[in-house]
Order: sequence, then structure tokens, then C-alpha cells
Amino acid sequence: MTDDSLDVGKIIFDSKTHKILNHLNNDELSIKELAERLDEPPSNLYYPIKKLLEFDLIKVNREVRKKNIIERYYKCNSKYKNLLSIEGDIIEYHYDDLIKTVMLEINKSFKNLQNDIQYKKLSNYESTVEFSFVEKKNKV
Repeated sequence: MTDDSLDVGKIIFDSKTHKILNHLNNDELSIKELAERLDEPPSNLYYPIKKLLEFDLIKVNREVRKKNIIERYYKCNSKYKNLLSIEGDIIEYHYDDLIKTVMLEINKSFKNLQNDIQYKKLSNYESTVEFSFVEKKNKV
């Protein structure tokens, strides 16, 4: 197993980085804004942000100079937004974390689906839920 597989697994299945990715999936945020949303001190976010940047899961969307400080605004990379493919060593060494993460995402999707059903009666309401699952089959 490569060190990259271990690191990517740690990032993907870490609850803090998962929350960061969820917030940056919808909004462009600075570390200060992200810290407020996560109720964390900004100093606790620099390392996970650095790792997410290294693995190209987020990007610096823009930079704003405020006096002598450059404030960076982060956004989810489009690769993460729509699809996350996990295979090989990451699954093998992070199986329990993967199951936990998948179950949380399924639960979130079903809650959204329940909201869709409740609000479907509204004439201009557009569905917010799409859930996809793909199983990769090995060729024998």
C-alpha cells in the first residue's frame, strides 16, 4: 500500500475534513468563515485545508488582499463535487471508515428525499435529491 493511499483515506474519512468538504461543496469560504460555520478555531483548520489542497480535493478560488494579509477563499474542486471514486488500498485499509461514511451519506440522502416528498405538493418545487451507487465488477 502506498503512503498516498493512507493519506487520502485519512482525509476522506476524517469527520473534520468531511465537514469542510461539505461546506466548500456549496460555498466559497475563507478559513475564518469556515471556522465560524464549524465552530472551530481557525488554527485547527490550516492542516486539513493544506491536505485537501495537496490531494486536489479543494482549490483556492480567489485571493483578496486586506491590508498586509492575503485572504484565500476555498471551493471544492469539481472532481469531488459530483463523484468520489474509492478503490484498491483505500478500501482495504479504511473499510470500517468507508462503511460509516457511506451510511451517513445514505441517511442524509434519505432525509433529503423525505423533504422532497413533503414539499412536492408545492407547484414550483424542484427535487433536490439524487442518489447514485455504482458497483465495479471485476472481469474474470
